[in-house]
Amino acid sequence: MNYQEKIKHIQTHFPMSVLLKKLNIIPPNFNINHRFPCPIHQGKNPTCCHFTSDNKIHCWKCCKDYDIIDVYMAIRQIKSFHEAIQKIAGFMNSFEFKALNKQEKEITKITINPLKQLYQPMKSKQSVDEKEINIKKNNYLKRSHLYSTQLEIIIIIY
Repeated sequence: MNYQEKIKHIQTHFPMSVLLKKLNIIPPNFNINHRFPCPIHQGKNPTCCHFTSDNKIHCWKCCKDYDIIDVYMAIRQIKSFHEAIQKIAGFMNSFEFKALNKQEKEITKITINPLKQLYQPMKSKQSVDEKEINIKKNNYLKRSHLYSTQLEIIIIIY
């Protein structure tokens, strides 16, 4: 793998959220749809940064996008780009990275659409017979001495 391919591999296969969690910038259960303080200028404003769709972060105060390598170099105070690439590539081969990456994928599955799992329409055990429902409704109304017109008036009043 040449140098450019290695950089591209890091930028596409190392989720920014995993790096920020590893560096304790965001908590382990952080929802990536929320904003957070900028790790570069170390601001205290929690609405300063957000994740972009291309695995970068955007800081509203700095007015810049930062990729994995930019953030890693700034936080670890590494001056050499080559050294940063080597350290990131080494970490990507570690068991810790694989565990964090797997955990992140599980969290992402949950937070993308949390209600999708909760709502499952009930399947009717038997088909609904409209005629039978209307017959029961009319019988009930007759026993209660109410008629459809009175019921409609009551509904309109409310």
